[in-house]
Amino acid sequence: MTWIAEESDNQLNFSIEYDSALFKRETVCRFANYYKSVVNSLLTIPDAHIEAVSLIPEEERLCILYRFNGTATDFPRHSTIDRLFRETVEKNPHQVAVVNCDGGENVSYSHLDNLSDNLALRIQRFGANPDSIVGLLADRGIEMIVGILGILKAGCAYLPLDIHFPPKRIQYMIRDCSARLALSQRRYAHLVSPGAVTWELEEFCSAGGQSAGTAPIHEADNLCYVIFTSGTTGIPKGNLTQHANVVRVARNTNYLNVNSRDRLLQLSNYAFDGSVFDIYGALLNGAALVSIAENDAKAVDRLAAVIRSR
Repeated sequence: MTWIAEESDNQLNFSIEYDSALFKRETVCRFANYYKSVVNSLLTIPDAHIEAVSLIPEEERLCILYRFNGTATDFPRHSTIDRLFRETVEKNPHQVAVVNCDGGENVSYSHLDNLSDNLALRIQRFGANPDSIVGLLADRGIEMIVGILGILKAGCAYLPLDIHFPPKRIQYMIRDCSARLALSQRRYAHLVSPGAVTWELEEFCSAGGQSAGTAPIHEADNLCYVIFTSGTTGIPKGNLTQHANVVRVARNTNYLNVNSRDRLLQLSNYAFDGSVFDIYGALLNGAALVSIAENDAKAVDRLAAVIRSR
């Protein structure tokens, strides 16, 4: 880039030559405005320190500070995940909520609502209170989602336990959270004992009938889930997340619009925060959550096949 200044009739006329393969015309014009801004500032206040001279014109400064950063959105900050899920059920009762990639039946929003209601009532009768933590040990699928929603509807927070964790780590996490109850698929129940009372998820996912629902006893600032750090530098520590934090990520976002025509793939392990948008981005917006087996998620060819077919 070459700047050429010529003095003529008591003024300086500038021309700029530049390589169009490197710079856009708008970029060069912006540079020229920066230069004019600096010169005007120095002519106005000749004694100004160079650090006090603004490179950016006032109009652009305001644009960068306020218009570009105007990212606030009006989301339901005072609602809980389970209340928003119930609203979604009322709007889309027959819409598919969870797509089962293991050959089982897909589950509608109304059926998922009933199954999780039944579980929530049992948890409340067990004596759980808001901010009580309930362990959850399951593969991706219908049973995992029923477990999550049942725990949240009961007013509790869930502690996602990775099936690949050593039993001692699972039991440590349960003790550290003072969890008296854990929900597990039958094949993993032995990993929890003797850390907490264990209920098998299969019992609640095979139940039928209607449920009266659970009364909301918690608020947006109550706990939603606890996810532990990897523990590579020592003893793992639990990170506490509230309902409002999740709602901010999943509803009325300014980066992605999800509706009832969409399908979202649960690609992340539920013991990792990345799963939060997968799960709630779908279930709080009426979309279908596609539950993929872990082995399929790790194999590129099988993952591609699921994406194409589902």
